[in-house]
Amino acid sequence: GVDANDDIYVAVDYWTGQTSADKWIDEICHQILRNKPMAFFGEGGPIRRSREPFLLKRMRERKSFCRVDWIPSIADKTSRARAFQARASMGKVKLPNNEWGYNILSQLLSFPAGLHDDDVDMLSLMGRVIDEAHPATTTTKVIQQPKDRYDRLFEQAQNEAQTWRM
Repeated sequence: GVDANDDIYVAVDYWTGQTSADKWIDEICHQILRNKPMAFFGEGGPIRRSREPFLLKRMRERKSFCRVDWIPSIADKTSRARAFQARASMGKVKLPNNEWGYNILSQLLSFPAGLHDDDVDMLSLMGRVIDEAHPATTTTKVIQQPKDRYDRLFEQAQNEAQTWRM
């Protein structure tokens, strides 16, 4: 999530894993149903071409709908991580103060020489999406919406977050 101060929060309701495509696609559908995001972002290129038809089919089957945007894969992993790295260096990244947060931090600190870089890939994509996103607009009349699961998870992430400077 991203707050009004442009701080990035890694939610406490987080999933990661190196699994077969059918398992992570089902997990994406599960996360969409649970958290009701406005959009899902994936990396374009070979992953999109090989997985998108199955992802869209499973989303229809499970009725787990949201906008799907594919971000082009540019340059090398280190270059793709620059947007996120810049935010982290400004103290704009909040990780949960739990095992997930420590695992993510460990991966970030060992990049690019670490054994795993899945979380770095995900956060790099997130940084690029945020940099390229259009700013939200509001009307003059603000209507208070009831809170949903996403709002509660975001508040929980904000409350439990620990700021890590890279």
